[in-house]
Parts: sequence; C-alpha cells; structure tokens
Amino acid sequence: MKVKSKCPPEQKKNVKYTETKKRINKIRRQLEKLEDIFKENKRINKICKQINKLEEKDFCETYTLIYDRDSTAKENPTNPKIMRDLDEAARIAIGYFSKTCSIRYYVADVIRATKYMCSGRVLCLTFTAKPQGSEKVQTFKTEIYYETGQTEVKYVQVVAT
Repeated sequence: MKVKSKCPPEQKKNVKYTETKKRINKIRRQLEKLEDIFKENKRINKICKQINKLEEKDFCETYTLIYDRDSTAKENPTNPKIMRDLDEAARIAIGYFSKTCSIRYYVADVIRATKYMCSGRVLCLTFTAKPQGSEKVQTFKTEIYYETGQTEVKYVQVVAT
C-alpha cells in the first residue's frame, strides 16, 4: 500500500527546485575546472549553453495551464463549466481578501489560471476585481489549495492597479 506525502505543495515545489539548483551548481563547478584545462573546447561550450538553458528554465513546468485570456491558442477552454469553476475560485479568493480589508471587491475577469497536483490540487489564479462603488480595476494573484473536503486560500495579493 502506498502512503501519500502530506507535505504542503510549496514545500514539495521548493525541494524540487532546491535539488535541481544544487545539481546545476555542482555541474557548473565541475565545468569551470574543465574550462581551465581545455580552453576553446566545443563540447564544453555546448555543455555551458545547456546549463544556462537549464538555469533559465522555469521550474514551474509542473504547472498545467488551464486558461489564459490573452492567448490565441486553441487550448483555451470554451467549456462553460471550467469558466464557472474559475470564476467561483476567484470569488472565493476575493471574498477572503475582502475580509482582511475594509473594502468589498467583486470579480471582473479571470486572466490566467494554472494548476498543479500535490496531495490535492493547487489552483493559481490571476484575475481582476473592482472595489464596491468604483470602476477602477485592480489585478490580483492567488493560490488556492483544494484537498478532499477542504479548500484553503494560501494567499491573495494585489499585483497591479
């Protein structure tokens, strides 16, 4: 019988990132030693380029894109149920944010949604919302953790005004 890990998703993501970063640094140190010995070696230059690409790589590749408002790709869902679920998640997040401040906000539009799995599902949303009685739109970013029978808003923050 397999036992599932109950660690929070940010810990798993950070462990993966840290381990990869350690391997990159080890390879880089070894490569620097070799560069001193073999100047102008094409194979070493190729390895350097591969390491640089690996370092620049976004380690959030485990994220799955669900929706991107600004994308012209065909992958964007036209399924109304998915859009309702994303709108509901944004309302949950903005409700959580409104409790912490004195102004009530209302969701205007979902901009981008990604998810990843870790002992549940983590939904990362970027959306716009308007304060009550105002037309000024603010952009928010949130992370919501869905576990069996439980929903937890990890954070909600204003990205841009």
